[in-house]
Amino acid sequence: MSAAPPPTDPGAAPDAGARAPIPAHRPDLAPARGRFSALGLVFDSDIVAPWMEPAPADAPADVTVRIAPVPPAPDAAPVAGVWRLTGPGEMVQEASFMRIRITDGRRVELDLSRAAGTSRETIALALGYGVTPGLLHQRGALPLHAAAAAGPLGAALFVGDAGAGKSTFAAMLARSGWALAGDDLIALDLGEGRPIGVHRAMRTARLFEDSAQALARIDAPDPSPPRARAHSLAHSPDRAPSRGVSEITGAGEGLGKGVRALADADAALGGFAWPVPLRAVFALEWLHPDDAAPELERIGGMQALMRLRDAVGRPEVASALGRDPAYFAQLGRIAAQAPVYALRRPRRFDAAPAAAALARAAMEEAAARAAAKETSA
Repeated sequence: MSAAPPPTDPGAAPDAGARAPIPAHRPDLAPARGRFSALGLVFDSDIVAPWMEPAPADAPADVTVRIAPVPPAPDAAPVAGVWRLTGPGEMVQEASFMRIRITDGRRVELDLSRAAGTSRETIALALGYGVTPGLLHQRGALPLHAAAAAGPLGAALFVGDAGAGKSTFAAMLARSGWALAGDDLIALDLGEGRPIGVHRAMRTARLFEDSAQALARIDAPDPSPPRARAHSLAHSPDRAPSRGVSEITGAGEGLGKGVRALADADAALGGFAWPVPLRAVFALEWLHPDDAAPELERIGGMQALMRLRDAVGRPEVASALGRDPAYFAQLGRIAAQAPVYALRRPRRFDAAPAAAALARAAMEEAAARAAAKETSA
């Protein structure tokens, strides 16, 4: 009887008979191992990018990301949105330029054999935006399709329908001295016995061009030419100083919108540890007519819970994995701890500062209540 083959290291190079996981003419896509922190997890990854938060050197990895061959999912595999459930604890996705397999919420494999015309930056963005929601679902970690920003008062979470301006609002706060916790995908610290916190994701925001140009003018000494354009880090635009606020830089293209990296605002705030306590949730809505003043309304009960439920990212995966009951309980805990507001404002960029002032006032009240509660405890 022949000996069993040794176990395969997903990070190892394929043997001569295996299909290479990168195009032959793209040696720049070869694994370049690094470590980063995102969403409360430490990643040991073959793909890293400057806008990813470096991981502490002594922190053990929660997730490994390897460039490796991934076979297609069987046609009979159950479908859960963009994913196919190919086995216990295993999901496969066919993206336009790569095939992804996630196993047990701990291992990600990226087959880049179709990525002939795709930049490394775009692959890193796809990892951060498109792959990690499935990873979080496997871990039971409640991914939220939301944006968040953190300041001295704590963190604000922004939810709402597609096109409600979540990315723009969070990025606007980041341009005004806050730190961007994340955009499009947010994970919360829901550990028992401590306040709910917001983890940092990537320092990026998915923005349409008009939003990016409007944000680039905030506190800028020269409003022209616009300094936020959608192209890769390899073609960084010229930028004027922005007087200490978070500067917008090019980070890549694709994913339906241009993606911009936002410089870290932690230093300007004196630094603070992530996760940051969640103080308030804002459900963003558009207000008509255009000359109306922004409005803030606190909502509660089932209405608040439904706003949060609608923010669960890739809910079809949650249902397929049987996560719905646990997630609903977690959403109830969020609604019980953090006030939920409907924040309505007209679809004009010059109305955003007044809406932000309403949000800051609500944050001040929530922070004061939290401080009083801690004092009396």
